[in-house]
Amino acid sequence: MCRKPPKIVQQNAVFLINLRYTSLEDLRADGLPQYDKYGGKGTLTVEVDDADADDIKVVVTRRAKDNLKSNNEYHLERSYHSWSVGSGENKFHRRIMHMRDRRNDILNNKAFVQYVYDGDEENIIRKPHQNSKKGRAPGYTRTKASVIWKIDTNLSSTGP
Repeated sequence: MCRKPPKIVQQNAVFLINLRYTSLEDLRADGLPQYDKYGGKGTLTVEVDDADADDIKVVVTRRAKDNLKSNNEYHLERSYHSWSVGSGENKFHRRIMHMRDRRNDILNNKAFVQYVYDGDEENIIRKPHQNSKKGRAPGYTRTKASVIWKIDTNLSSTGP
């Protein structure tokens, strides 16, 4: 279980993140270059059958975000990003997933972050930032949402 978002992951991996220590929005700031394709967000309604403690089953009941009908139903929310690596044939994907209960709370304050390649794992080469002169600046890195919020809050109360 991680307290901080994963940084510069370049291999197939899955992380379980404790959202008590980091925000869901900060999971997108992973130190990797800007993803070239935003796959969007998706929500599924799933039912969890945990009658057998050794074998928990999750079944998709509906492909929409309808009202939850029972206490074993949850909304599985996922966001997708992908990036072409190497020759462009191989895609590197990041998926951020969490479940919400009937009160719209994130279940157990946990989220999964999955990094996976379509093909073989490759090293990701960070290209210079596109606004840099002569290509010397380091590549683009997303700023955490919490940092932007703090700057915005401080500017509104203290001025420039």
